[in-house]
Amino acid sequence: MIYWLGSKGCYAVGIIQEVFMSESICSRNQTWNMGLVLVGAAALFLAYIALRRRS
Repeated sequence: MIYWLGSKGCYAVGIIQEVFMSESICSRNQTWNMGLVLVGAAALFLAYIALRRRS
């Protein structure tokens, strides 16, 4: 799932990057890193929402 999220994230970044640059290919490691960043961002967002509800 992390790799899938990373590939979708790389695809989205690739679309934006193609507007400004011609090359937009993510390596396998970059795809995993992107997936971890997206999962981490989602976890932080959910934790923030949970903490706001408790307050």
